[in-house]
Amino acid sequence: MTERDVRLAMLDSLLTTPHRKLELVAPLHADMLARDPIFYGHLATWYQANGDVCDHQEVFVGSLLASDQAVHREAGFALIQGMPPYQVARVVDFMKQHLGKLPRLARTAVRKYLRTREADPSAFDRAALRARADLKHLYAALHVKPDPRADAILFKEQPPVDSPLGVLRALAATEDPSEQAALIARHRIPYSDS
Repeated sequence: MTERDVRLAMLDSLLTTPHRKLELVAPLHADMLARDPIFYGHLATWYQANGDVCDHQEVFVGSLLASDQAVHREAGFALIQGMPPYQVARVVDFMKQHLGKLPRLARTAVRKYLRTREADPSAFDRAALRARADLKHLYAALHVKPDPRADAILFKEQPPVDSPLGVLRALAATEDPSEQAALIARHRIPYSDS
């Protein structure tokens, strides 16, 4: 198979992917990384910005973090910082289950990811509102001790009253629809269709 054929096969796979079956796309990523590591690194960073299939984004980042090449690991470290919590959790699980390893750099990248969110209470609250279980999974799976606010929100189930999760508790305790609407509007609680 020529270099062009390998690259075309990779690009074709980006268009036809089974949803949430990372194990089906992982062999192609591993083959591409082995055959053309330079192109793979460029494609991974391009796809993170322009691609739409989360499965590929996750496998790209996991593969980069586990790569033997330092430049790939650095790119994976940077790319994981911009992912939503559910994807970071899926990258960690992918690496453990399908690559059989979670290198120290990947652990450090996730620890930095969590600490960055903890440093901005508003960003952490938004993340916890949408992906509480995924954040808990990341702390537990990597044995990262949460800061006091994260611990109160995720593990002790005692969110600060000013946090969106605290407002949700107040919302659940309120029977009056107009008061519920006022709480939602005042605290900008996002609508979730899931």
